[in-house]
Amino acid sequence: FGEILDWMLTPLLLLWPISLVLTWLVAQSIAGKPFDRTLEYNVNA
Repeated sequence: FGEILDWMLTPLLLLWPISLVLTWLVAQSIAGKPFDRTLEYNVNA
């Protein structure tokens, strides 16, 4: 039973942080676009 748990847990522990980082990067790019647009508008005004 322990070997099965190892085979299931190891990929999960590797994929979970990668998933967190990818989610954070996508969220930052989505959230940053309106801010960048507003900042550019204020600089050009």
